[in-house]
Amino acid sequence: NRFSLRYSIFTQIVEVRLEQARASRAQAQAFLLVLTVISFTTAVFGVFAVIYVTIYARRLEIGMMKAIGTRTRELTGMLIVESIAMTLSAALAGITAGATMGYLFAYLDNLTAQRPMQFALDTTVMPFVVIMVVLASILGASFSARRIVKRRAVEILRM
Repeated sequence: NRFSLRYSIFTQIVEVRLEQARASRAQAQAFLLVLTVISFTTAVFGVFAVIYVTIYARRLEIGMMKAIGTRTRELTGMLIVESIAMTLSAALAGITAGATMGYLFAYLDNLTAQRPMQFALDTTVMPFVVIMVVLASILGASFSARRIVKRRAVEILRM
C-alpha cells in the first residue's frame, strides 16, 4: 500500500478479484430466481386460462370419457399431463432461444474485443425455471379441471 502511494503503482490481487466475481455471480443468480418466482405467479394464471379454454372446448370428449367410466382423478391426471407437456415445451423453447441469443451476443462481443469465448450453462436458474413451470402447469390444470370433472357425464354433455 505504501509502495503504491509513493510510486503510483496499483496492483490487483487475484484472490480479491475472484471473490468479487463470485459475489457478483451469486447476486445475479438470486436476482434471476426472484424474477422466476414473480413470473411463476403470472404463469399460473396464464396456464389456468389456456387450460380452462381447452377444457371447455373439449367438454364433449370429457363427457364421453366420463360416460364410459373414466374416474375423476384419471381425467384430471390426463389434463395435467397435457398441461405439463404444453408448458414444458414452451419453457424449453424459450430457454433455448434465450441462451442462443445470449451466446450469440457474447460471441460477437468477445470476437470484436478479441477475447476467447468460454461457453457455460447456468445450473442453478435453468433447473429452477423448469421446476417452476411444471408446478405452474400442475396448479393451473388442476384448478381449471376441477369444476368440470366433478360433474356427472350427462351434465357435461348437456352443456
